[in-house]
Amino acid sequence: MVERLDMLQDFARIADVPAQAPNPPAAADAPVAPDGPAAIAGQETPTPNRIVINGKDVTVGGGGASEVVTGTGFPFPSDIPPGVQSIATTAIVGFCLMVAAYPVFGFLKALVNRSSAQRLTAPSRDTTDRLQRIEAAVEAMSVEVERISEGQRFVTRVLADRSSAPQG
Repeated sequence: MVERLDMLQDFARIADVPAQAPNPPAAADAPVAPDGPAAIAGQETPTPNRIVINGKDVTVGGGGASEVVTGTGFPFPSDIPPGVQSIATTAIVGFCLMVAAYPVFGFLKALVNRSSAQRLTAPSRDTTDRLQRIEAAVEAMSVEVERISEGQRFVTRVLADRSSAPQG
Protein backbone atom coordinates (compact mmCIF):
# COMPACT_ATOMS: atom_id res chain seq x y z
CA MET A 1 0.00 0.00 0.00
CA VAL A 2 2.91 2.33 0.75
CA GLU A 3 4.43 1.53 -2.64
CA ARG A 4 1.18 2.42 -4.39
CA LEU A 5 1.02 5.74 -2.53
CA ASP A 6 4.63 6.49 -3.54
CA MET A 7 3.83 5.69 -7.16
CA LEU A 8 0.77 7.96 -7.11
CA GLN A 9 2.78 10.75 -5.57
CA ASP A 10 5.44 10.39 -8.27
CA PHE A 11 2.83 10.54 -11.05
CA ALA A 12 1.06 13.45 -9.37
CA ARG A 13 4.33 15.36 -9.02
CA ILE A 14 5.14 14.81 -12.69
CA ALA A 15 1.67 15.89 -13.84
CA ASP A 16 1.43 18.73 -11.29
CA VAL A 17 -1.69 17.15 -9.80
CA PRO A 18 -2.12 16.89 -6.02
CA ALA A 19 -1.82 13.31 -4.81
CA GLN A 20 -4.71 11.51 -3.23
CA ALA A 21 -4.54 8.51 -0.96
CA PRO A 22 -5.79 5.33 -2.64
CA ASN A 23 -9.02 3.72 -1.58
CA PRO A 24 -8.55 0.61 0.52
CA PRO A 25 -8.98 -2.57 -1.52
CA ALA A 26 -12.46 -4.09 -1.59
CA ALA A 27 -11.14 -7.58 -1.17
CA ALA A 28 -7.81 -8.84 0.07
CA ASP A 29 -7.19 -10.78 -3.15
CA ALA A 30 -7.93 -8.30 -5.94
CA PRO A 31 -6.15 -4.93 -6.02
CA VAL A 32 -8.30 -1.97 -6.98
CA ALA A 33 -7.19 0.83 -9.30
CA PRO A 34 -7.00 4.20 -7.53
CA ASP A 35 -9.43 6.91 -8.44
CA GLY A 36 -8.31 9.51 -10.94
CA PRO A 37 -7.22 12.94 -9.76
CA ALA A 38 -9.85 15.57 -9.08
CA ALA A 39 -10.71 18.22 -11.64
CA ILE A 40 -8.04 20.87 -12.10
CA ALA A 41 -9.13 24.50 -12.44
CA GLY A 42 -9.10 25.66 -16.05
CA GLN A 43 -8.70 22.14 -17.49
CA GLU A 44 -11.01 19.32 -18.35
CA THR A 45 -11.57 16.52 -15.86
CA PRO A 46 -8.81 13.92 -16.23
CA THR A 47 -9.78 10.32 -16.84
CA PRO A 48 -8.55 7.57 -14.52
CA ASN A 49 -5.29 5.84 -15.44
CA ARG A 50 -4.38 8.65 -17.87
CA ILE A 51 -1.73 11.29 -17.25
CA VAL A 52 -0.54 14.06 -19.57
CA ILE A 53 3.19 14.78 -19.18
CA ASN A 54 4.71 17.55 -21.31
CA GLY A 55 1.90 17.18 -23.83
CA LYS A 56 2.25 13.39 -24.08
CA ASP A 57 -0.58 11.06 -23.11
CA VAL A 58 0.53 8.25 -20.81
CA THR A 59 -1.81 5.44 -19.81
CA VAL A 60 -1.00 3.72 -16.52
CA GLY A 61 -2.05 0.14 -15.76
CA GLY A 62 -4.90 -0.33 -13.31
CA GLY A 63 -3.27 -3.00 -11.19
CA GLY A 64 -3.53 -6.02 -13.48
CA ALA A 65 -0.39 -8.09 -13.94
CA SER A 66 -0.56 -7.98 -17.73
CA GLU A 67 -1.12 -4.24 -18.18
CA VAL A 68 1.66 -2.20 -19.72
CA VAL A 69 2.48 1.50 -19.70
CA THR A 70 1.65 2.95 -23.11
CA GLY A 71 1.83 6.41 -24.59
CA THR A 72 2.94 8.55 -27.48
CA GLY A 73 6.49 9.30 -26.32
CA PHE A 74 7.87 5.80 -25.82
CA PRO A 75 10.45 4.32 -26.46
CA PHE A 76 12.14 7.32 -28.12
CA PRO A 77 11.60 10.95 -27.16
CA SER A 78 10.17 13.18 -29.88
CA ASP A 79 13.19 15.49 -29.89
CA ILE A 80 15.37 12.96 -31.77
CA PRO A 81 15.84 14.17 -35.36
CA PRO A 82 14.43 11.92 -38.09
CA GLY A 83 16.87 9.37 -39.49
CA VAL A 84 19.00 9.10 -36.36
CA GLN A 85 17.48 5.75 -35.43
CA SER A 86 18.34 4.26 -38.85
CA ILE A 87 21.87 5.66 -38.65
CA ALA A 88 22.31 4.22 -35.15
CA THR A 89 20.95 0.86 -36.28
CA THR A 90 23.33 0.83 -39.27
CA ALA A 91 26.28 1.71 -37.03
CA ILE A 92 25.44 -1.05 -34.56
CA VAL A 93 25.02 -3.65 -37.32
CA GLY A 94 28.30 -2.54 -38.96
CA PHE A 95 30.15 -2.77 -35.66
CA CYS A 96 28.77 -6.28 -35.04
CA LEU A 97 29.85 -7.36 -38.54
CA MET A 98 33.36 -6.01 -37.94
CA VAL A 99 33.59 -7.86 -34.63
CA ALA A 100 32.41 -11.07 -36.31
CA ALA A 101 34.70 -10.68 -39.36
CA TYR A 102 37.88 -9.95 -37.39
CA PRO A 103 38.55 -13.57 -36.30
CA VAL A 104 37.64 -14.90 -39.75
CA PHE A 105 40.17 -12.64 -41.47
CA GLY A 106 42.75 -13.41 -38.78
CA PHE A 107 42.33 -17.13 -39.49
CA LEU A 108 42.68 -16.61 -43.24
CA LYS A 109 45.79 -14.49 -42.70
CA ALA A 110 47.31 -17.21 -40.52
CA LEU A 111 46.65 -19.81 -43.23
CA VAL A 112 48.30 -17.66 -45.91
CA ASN A 113 51.31 -16.87 -43.72
CA ARG A 114 51.75 -20.50 -42.71
CA SER A 115 51.74 -21.77 -46.31
CA SER A 116 54.11 -19.03 -47.52
CA ALA A 117 56.43 -19.56 -44.56
CA GLN A 118 56.69 -23.25 -45.38
CA ARG A 119 57.65 -22.48 -48.96
CA LEU A 120 60.23 -19.81 -48.15
CA THR A 121 62.18 -21.54 -45.38
CA ALA A 122 65.84 -22.31 -46.11
CA PRO A 123 67.03 -25.92 -45.82
CA SER A 124 68.47 -26.91 -42.50
CA ARG A 125 72.22 -27.25 -41.85
CA ASP A 126 71.93 -31.05 -41.87
CA THR A 127 70.27 -31.03 -45.29
CA THR A 128 72.91 -28.66 -46.67
CA ASP A 129 75.72 -30.94 -45.43
CA ARG A 130 74.09 -34.00 -47.02
CA LEU A 131 73.70 -32.19 -50.35
CA GLN A 132 77.40 -31.20 -50.32
CA ARG A 133 78.45 -34.81 -49.66
CA ILE A 134 76.24 -36.08 -52.51
CA GLU A 135 77.70 -33.42 -54.81
CA ALA A 136 81.26 -34.45 -53.92
CA ALA A 137 80.41 -38.13 -54.53
CA VAL A 138 78.93 -37.34 -57.95
CA GLU A 139 82.08 -35.35 -58.85
CA ALA A 140 84.30 -38.30 -57.83
CA MET A 141 82.22 -40.73 -59.86
CA SER A 142 82.37 -38.53 -62.94
CA VAL A 143 86.20 -38.38 -62.64
CA GLU A 144 86.37 -42.19 -62.36
CA VAL A 145 84.02 -42.68 -65.34
CA GLU A 146 86.26 -40.35 -67.36
CA ARG A 147 89.35 -42.45 -66.42
CA ILE A 148 87.56 -45.66 -67.40
CA SER A 149 86.58 -44.21 -70.77
CA GLU A 150 90.20 -43.02 -71.37
CA GLY A 151 91.45 -46.52 -70.57
CA GLN A 152 88.89 -48.06 -72.92
CA ARG A 153 89.97 -45.74 -75.74
CA PHE A 154 93.62 -46.60 -75.13
CA VAL A 155 92.96 -50.36 -75.22
CA THR A 156 90.85 -49.97 -78.38
CA ARG A 157 93.64 -48.00 -80.11
CA VAL A 158 96.34 -50.53 -79.10
CA LEU A 159 94.27 -53.44 -80.43
CA ALA A 160 93.54 -51.57 -83.64
CA ASP A 161 97.28 -50.80 -84.14
CA ARG A 162 98.27 -54.43 -83.47
CA SER A 163 95.85 -55.81 -86.06
CA SER A 164 96.93 -53.34 -88.75
CA ALA A 165 100.71 -53.88 -88.16
CA PRO A 166 102.58 -56.06 -90.80
CA GLN A 167 103.22 -59.62 -89.73
CA GLY A 168 106.69 -60.53 -90.30
